[in-house]
Amino acid sequence: MVALRCCLLLLLCLSAALTQAQPLRIGLGLQGVAYLGDLTEPGTLPKRVNTGFGLSLEKVLPRPIGFSFHAGAGSFTEQWDEPGNAPGTRFVQTTFGWGEFRAHYRPWPEASLQPFVSAGAGLLAFQPKNIDGFVYNDTAFNGLVPQLPMVIGGRFQVTPLIGLELSYIWRFTPTDFLDNIGPGGPRSGFDALHTLSLAVQVNLAPPEEVAEHVPAPLPAEPAQPISSEEATIQGDETLYNRPAALQSMEEGIFLYYEAKAGDTFEGLAKRFRVPPDLLRELNYFPGEQLTKGAYLRIPHVPAP
Repeated sequence: MVALRCCLLLLLCLSAALTQAQPLRIGLGLQGVAYLGDLTEPGTLPKRVNTGFGLSLEKVLPRPIGFSFHAGAGSFTEQWDEPGNAPGTRFVQTTFGWGEFRAHYRPWPEASLQPFVSAGAGLLAFQPKNIDGFVYNDTAFNGLVPQLPMVIGGRFQVTPLIGLELSYIWRFTPTDFLDNIGPGGPRSGFDALHTLSLAVQVNLAPPEEVAEHVPAPLPAEPAQPISSEEATIQGDETLYNRPAALQSMEEGIFLYYEAKAGDTFEGLAKRFRVPPDLLRELNYFPGEQLTKGAYLRIPHVPAP
Protein backbone atom coordinates (compact mmCIF):
# COMPACT_ATOMS: atom_id res chain seq x y z
CA MET A 1 0.00 0.00 0.00
CA VAL A 2 1.39 3.36 -1.09
CA ALA A 3 0.16 5.11 2.04
CA LEU A 4 1.96 2.66 4.32
CA ARG A 5 5.19 3.04 2.36
CA CYS A 6 5.00 6.82 2.64
CA CYS A 7 4.43 6.69 6.39
CA LEU A 8 7.23 4.19 6.98
CA LEU A 9 9.54 6.38 4.90
CA LEU A 10 8.54 9.33 7.07
CA LEU A 11 9.41 7.37 10.21
CA LEU A 12 12.78 6.40 8.73
CA CYS A 13 13.62 9.99 7.81
CA LEU A 14 12.54 11.45 11.13
CA SER A 15 14.32 8.75 13.15
CA ALA A 16 17.63 9.43 11.40
CA ALA A 17 18.23 12.21 13.91
CA LEU A 18 18.15 9.66 16.71
CA THR A 19 20.71 7.24 15.32
CA GLN A 20 23.47 8.87 17.37
CA ALA A 21 21.38 8.95 20.57
CA GLN A 22 21.64 6.09 23.03
CA PRO A 23 20.14 3.97 24.23
CA LEU A 24 17.12 3.57 21.94
CA ARG A 25 13.75 1.92 22.55
CA ILE A 26 11.84 0.29 19.67
CA GLY A 27 8.25 -0.93 19.86
CA LEU A 28 5.78 -3.05 17.89
CA GLY A 29 2.09 -2.84 18.73
CA LEU A 30 -1.25 -4.39 17.79
CA GLN A 31 -4.09 -1.87 17.49
CA GLY A 32 -7.89 -1.84 17.41
CA VAL A 33 -9.34 1.00 15.28
CA ALA A 34 -12.80 2.56 15.04
CA TYR A 35 -13.81 5.87 13.52
CA LEU A 36 -16.04 8.83 14.38
CA GLY A 37 -17.65 10.35 11.32
CA ASP A 38 -20.77 10.69 9.17
CA LEU A 39 -21.70 7.01 9.50
CA THR A 40 -21.24 6.74 13.28
CA GLU A 41 -24.59 6.00 14.87
CA PRO A 42 -25.37 8.69 17.50
CA GLY A 43 -25.30 7.69 21.16
CA THR A 44 -23.61 4.29 20.68
CA LEU A 45 -20.20 2.81 21.32
CA PRO A 46 -18.15 1.55 18.34
CA LYS A 47 -19.84 -1.55 16.88
CA ARG A 48 -16.95 -2.78 14.78
CA VAL A 49 -13.25 -2.55 15.57
CA ASN A 50 -10.69 -3.31 12.86
CA THR A 51 -7.09 -4.34 13.48
CA GLY A 52 -3.97 -2.35 12.72
CA PHE A 53 -0.34 -2.20 13.78
CA GLY A 54 2.14 0.43 14.89
CA LEU A 55 5.90 0.88 15.09
CA SER A 56 7.73 3.27 17.42
CA LEU A 57 11.24 4.58 18.03
CA GLU A 58 12.22 6.54 21.14
CA LYS A 59 15.35 7.75 22.90
CA VAL A 60 15.47 6.48 26.51
CA LEU A 61 15.91 9.40 28.90
CA PRO A 62 15.94 9.49 32.73
CA ARG A 63 13.69 12.56 32.79
CA PRO A 64 9.89 13.02 32.54
CA ILE A 65 9.70 14.73 29.12
CA GLY A 66 10.74 12.82 25.99
CA PHE A 67 10.13 12.49 22.26
CA SER A 68 9.33 9.60 19.93
CA PHE A 69 8.48 8.74 16.31
CA HIS A 70 5.60 6.47 15.30
CA ALA A 71 4.20 4.91 12.10
CA GLY A 72 1.67 2.24 11.22
CA ALA A 73 -1.33 1.16 9.16
CA GLY A 74 -4.85 -0.17 9.60
CA SER A 75 -8.46 0.09 8.44
CA PHE A 76 -11.91 1.01 9.75
CA THR A 77 -15.54 0.52 8.71
CA GLU A 78 -18.82 2.38 9.14
CA GLN A 79 -20.56 2.27 12.54
CA TRP A 80 -24.19 2.73 11.41
CA ASP A 81 -26.37 -0.26 10.53
CA GLU A 82 -29.34 1.75 9.25
CA PRO A 83 -29.87 0.43 5.66
CA GLY A 84 -31.48 3.61 4.40
CA ASN A 85 -28.79 5.92 5.69
CA ALA A 86 -27.47 8.16 2.90
CA PRO A 87 -28.17 5.73 0.02
CA GLY A 88 -25.44 5.58 -2.59
CA THR A 89 -22.77 7.07 -0.33
CA ARG A 90 -22.17 4.33 2.27
CA PHE A 91 -18.70 2.83 2.41
CA VAL A 92 -17.50 -0.64 3.43
CA GLN A 93 -13.91 0.04 4.48
CA THR A 94 -11.16 2.66 4.52
CA THR A 95 -7.50 1.64 4.67
CA PHE A 96 -4.97 4.12 6.02
CA GLY A 97 -1.32 4.60 6.98
CA TRP A 98 0.22 7.20 9.27
CA GLY A 99 3.47 8.65 10.55
CA GLU A 100 3.88 11.11 13.41
CA PHE A 101 6.16 12.78 15.93
CA ARG A 102 5.08 12.86 19.61
CA ALA A 103 6.18 14.55 22.82
CA HIS A 104 5.29 12.69 26.04
CA TYR A 105 5.32 13.33 29.76
CA ARG A 106 6.05 10.52 32.25
CA PRO A 107 6.08 11.73 35.90
CA TRP A 108 8.10 8.69 37.06
CA PRO A 109 10.41 7.67 34.17
CA GLU A 110 12.46 5.24 36.30
CA ALA A 111 9.51 3.45 37.96
CA SER A 112 8.28 0.00 36.97
CA LEU A 113 4.82 1.42 36.19
CA GLN A 114 4.93 4.63 34.14
CA PRO A 115 1.64 6.45 33.37
CA PHE A 116 1.99 9.06 30.63
CA VAL A 117 0.23 11.57 28.40
CA SER A 118 1.36 12.44 24.90
CA ALA A 119 0.51 14.73 21.99
CA GLY A 120 1.97 15.18 18.54
CA ALA A 121 1.53 15.87 14.85
CA GLY A 122 1.95 13.88 11.65
CA LEU A 123 0.43 12.77 8.36
CA LEU A 124 -2.38 10.32 7.56
CA ALA A 125 -2.90 8.77 4.11
CA PHE A 126 -6.29 7.12 3.51
CA GLN A 127 -8.21 5.38 0.72
CA PRO A 128 -11.96 4.68 1.20
CA LYS A 129 -13.99 2.02 -0.64
CA ASN A 130 -17.63 2.43 -1.65
CA ILE A 131 -20.54 0.15 -0.81
CA ASP A 132 -19.59 -2.15 -3.70
CA GLY A 133 -16.05 -2.58 -2.36
CA PHE A 134 -14.31 -0.53 -5.03
CA VAL A 135 -11.72 2.13 -4.25
CA TYR A 136 -13.42 5.51 -4.18
CA ASN A 137 -11.58 7.99 -6.38
CA ASP A 138 -12.72 11.59 -6.21
CA THR A 139 -10.78 14.79 -6.78
CA ALA A 140 -13.00 16.52 -4.20
CA PHE A 141 -10.79 15.32 -1.33
CA ASN A 142 -7.09 14.94 -0.63
CA GLY A 143 -6.01 11.43 0.42
CA LEU A 144 -3.02 12.74 2.42
CA VAL A 145 -3.91 15.03 5.34
CA PRO A 146 -2.29 16.26 8.59
CA GLN A 147 -3.41 14.62 11.83
CA LEU A 148 -3.00 15.39 15.54
CA PRO A 149 -2.74 12.40 17.92
CA MET A 150 -3.55 12.79 21.63
CA VAL A 151 -2.57 9.83 23.81
CA ILE A 152 -3.08 8.60 27.36
CA GLY A 153 -1.69 5.32 28.66
CA GLY A 154 0.70 3.43 30.87
CA ARG A 155 3.94 1.52 30.46
CA PHE A 156 5.08 -1.44 32.58
CA GLN A 157 8.80 -2.28 32.66
CA VAL A 158 8.83 -6.10 32.79
CA THR A 159 12.64 -6.37 32.76
CA PRO A 160 15.44 -3.78 32.27
CA LEU A 161 15.19 -4.51 28.52
CA ILE A 162 11.51 -5.29 27.84
CA GLY A 163 8.37 -3.26 28.55
CA LEU A 164 4.63 -3.38 27.75
CA GLU A 165 2.62 -0.28 26.85
CA LEU A 166 -1.17 0.10 26.74
CA SER A 167 -2.55 3.35 25.32
CA TYR A 168 -5.65 5.03 23.92
CA ILE A 169 -5.11 7.35 20.94
CA TRP A 170 -7.52 9.97 19.61
CA ARG A 171 -6.57 11.19 16.13
CA PHE A 172 -8.09 14.45 14.93
CA THR A 173 -8.07 15.03 11.15
CA PRO A 174 -9.06 18.24 9.30
CA THR A 175 -11.10 16.29 6.72
CA ASP A 176 -14.67 15.06 6.40
CA PHE A 177 -13.83 12.47 3.75
CA LEU A 178 -12.34 9.52 5.69
CA ASP A 179 -15.61 7.70 4.92
CA ASN A 180 -15.96 9.24 1.40
CA ILE A 181 -18.90 11.38 2.63
CA GLY A 182 -18.37 15.13 2.67
CA PRO A 183 -20.21 17.98 4.42
CA GLY A 184 -23.55 16.67 3.11
CA GLY A 185 -23.45 13.60 5.35
CA PRO A 186 -25.82 12.96 8.28
CA ARG A 187 -23.21 14.02 10.88
CA SER A 188 -21.43 17.35 10.54
CA GLY A 189 -17.83 18.04 11.50
CA PHE A 190 -14.43 16.54 10.77
CA ASP A 191 -13.80 12.79 11.00
CA ALA A 192 -11.56 11.30 13.72
CA LEU A 193 -10.17 7.91 14.75
CA HIS A 194 -10.30 5.95 18.01
CA THR A 195 -7.34 3.60 18.57
CA LEU A 196 -6.51 1.21 21.40
CA SER A 197 -2.90 -0.01 21.25
CA LEU A 198 -0.95 -2.75 23.05
CA ALA A 199 2.78 -2.67 22.27
CA VAL A 200 5.92 -4.59 23.23
CA GLN A 201 8.99 -2.36 23.61
CA VAL A 202 12.66 -3.34 23.69
CA ASN A 203 15.56 -1.17 24.89
CA LEU A 204 18.59 -1.26 22.61
CA ALA A 205 22.14 -0.01 23.12
CA PRO A 206 24.17 1.23 20.14
CA PRO A 207 26.49 -1.42 18.63
CA GLU A 208 29.71 0.31 19.71
CA GLU A 209 28.66 0.22 23.39
CA VAL A 210 27.12 -3.22 23.68
CA ALA A 211 30.23 -4.79 25.15
CA GLU A 212 30.76 -1.90 27.56
CA HIS A 213 27.26 -2.24 29.05
CA VAL A 214 27.42 -6.00 29.65
CA PRO A 215 27.43 -6.50 33.45
CA ALA A 216 30.81 -7.70 34.72
CA PRO A 217 31.43 -9.34 38.09
CA LEU A 218 32.60 -7.18 40.99
CA PRO A 219 36.23 -7.59 42.11
CA ALA A 220 36.89 -10.22 44.74
CA GLU A 221 37.87 -7.56 47.31
CA PRO A 222 36.03 -4.27 46.61
CA ALA A 223 36.95 -1.21 48.59
CA GLN A 224 35.23 -1.29 51.98
CA PRO A 225 32.93 1.50 53.19
CA ILE A 226 34.53 4.15 55.39
CA SER A 227 32.76 5.21 58.56
CA SER A 228 31.62 8.80 59.04
CA GLU A 229 34.25 9.24 61.80
CA GLU A 230 37.04 8.10 59.49
CA ALA A 231 35.72 10.33 56.74
CA THR A 232 35.83 13.36 59.03
CA ILE A 233 39.43 12.61 59.97
CA GLN A 234 40.69 11.62 56.53
CA GLY A 235 38.76 14.19 54.50
CA ASP A 236 37.28 13.93 51.00
CA GLU A 237 40.68 13.41 49.31
CA THR A 238 40.94 9.99 50.98
CA LEU A 239 37.20 9.23 50.89
CA TYR A 240 36.99 9.80 47.10
CA ASN A 241 39.84 9.36 44.64
CA ARG A 242 38.81 11.73 41.84
CA PRO A 243 42.06 11.53 39.82
CA ALA A 244 41.91 7.72 39.73
CA ALA A 245 38.21 7.79 38.82
CA LEU A 246 38.82 10.24 35.95
CA GLN A 247 41.73 8.14 34.67
CA SER A 248 39.57 4.99 34.69
CA MET A 249 36.87 6.83 32.75
CA GLU A 250 39.40 7.93 30.13
CA GLU A 251 40.76 4.38 29.81
CA GLY A 252 37.29 2.79 29.80
CA ILE A 253 37.93 0.64 32.88
CA PHE A 254 34.60 0.13 34.67
CA LEU A 255 32.91 -2.08 37.22
CA TYR A 256 29.22 -2.96 36.92
CA TYR A 257 26.95 -3.05 39.93
CA GLU A 258 23.29 -4.07 40.20
CA ALA A 259 21.44 -1.65 42.52
CA LYS A 260 19.76 -3.20 45.55
CA ALA A 261 16.92 -1.96 47.73
CA GLY A 262 18.10 0.93 49.91
CA ASP A 263 21.18 1.79 47.83
CA THR A 264 22.00 5.48 47.39
CA PHE A 265 24.58 7.32 45.35
CA GLU A 266 26.28 8.61 48.48
CA GLY A 267 26.62 5.10 49.90
CA LEU A 268 27.99 3.64 46.67
CA ALA A 269 30.32 6.60 46.22
CA LYS A 270 31.87 5.87 49.63
CA ARG A 271 32.11 2.16 48.92
CA PHE A 272 33.84 2.53 45.55
CA ARG A 273 35.69 5.79 46.36
CA VAL A 274 34.17 7.60 43.35
CA PRO A 275 32.93 11.20 43.78
CA PRO A 276 29.10 11.24 43.78
CA ASP A 277 28.87 13.86 41.02
CA LEU A 278 30.90 11.66 38.63
CA LEU A 279 28.76 8.63 39.52
CA ARG A 280 25.52 10.49 38.76
CA GLU A 281 26.86 12.02 35.53
CA LEU A 282 28.13 8.68 34.26
CA ASN A 283 24.79 6.92 34.86
CA TYR A 284 22.40 9.76 33.94
CA PHE A 285 20.63 9.78 37.34
CA PRO A 286 19.63 13.30 38.46
CA GLY A 287 18.22 12.26 41.86
CA GLU A 288 19.46 10.41 44.93
CA GLN A 289 17.12 7.41 44.91
CA LEU A 290 18.17 4.40 42.84
CA THR A 291 15.85 1.91 41.14
CA LYS A 292 16.29 -1.65 42.37
CA GLY A 293 17.78 -3.86 39.65
CA ALA A 294 19.34 -1.01 37.65
CA TYR A 295 22.91 -1.62 36.45
CA LEU A 296 25.39 1.13 37.25
CA ARG A 297 28.68 1.75 35.51
CA ILE A 298 31.36 2.63 38.08
CA PRO A 299 34.96 3.74 37.36
CA HIS A 300 37.42 1.25 38.87
CA VAL A 301 39.34 2.90 41.72
CA PRO A 302 41.92 0.62 43.43
CA ALA A 303 41.58 0.14 47.19
CA PRO A 304 43.94 2.36 49.23
